[in-house]
Amino acid sequence: MAFVLSGVPGFFLGMVLIYLLAIQWHILPFSGMYSASGGGDILDLIRHLILPALAIALPEVGKVLRHVRSNMLEVLNEDYVRTSRAKGLSEQVTIIKHAFRNTLIPLVTVLSSSIPFMIGGSVVVERLFSWPGLGSLMINSINAKDYPVIMGISVIIAIVVLLSNLLVDILYAYLDPRITLD
Repeated sequence: MAFVLSGVPGFFLGMVLIYLLAIQWHILPFSGMYSASGGGDILDLIRHLILPALAIALPEVGKVLRHVRSNMLEVLNEDYVRTSRAKGLSEQVTIIKHAFRNTLIPLVTVLSSSIPFMIGGSVVVERLFSWPGLGSLMINSINAKDYPVIMGISVIIAIVVLLSNLLVDILYAYLDPRITLD
């Protein structure tokens, strides 16, 4: 399932989700931010947000699952994991406290590198779900040749990427005590 999720583009997954959850099963709405009947409350907004959020997040979840699995398989063969098992620690403690903690550093790297892709993928998904957002504003600005807005959106995206990289560096220092923030 992780391979399928990581290989499916967000817009295609969005179309599949629309077909299944909105058209076939009538579970969720598939267009706009609010219902045409004038709902407008927070629950209506959340119902309209579920499909676009799934279309953007599920491909990234597939990538994360693949990395966690491969890193866990590597870490489970390390000496310190065998030592913790030999000490008599339960398998759950061994996996969570010793093995998974050491897979978090590559996982944080994967998550941080996926942030620009999620922002870029949201442009198409916003159009697909008629969701007004930064991506739709960017496309409308490009079509209208509104250069100040295009530059402003580019700066906002660059700031988000820089802040996510800063957060990743801070998380590295928290997760790995060998790394210091000097």
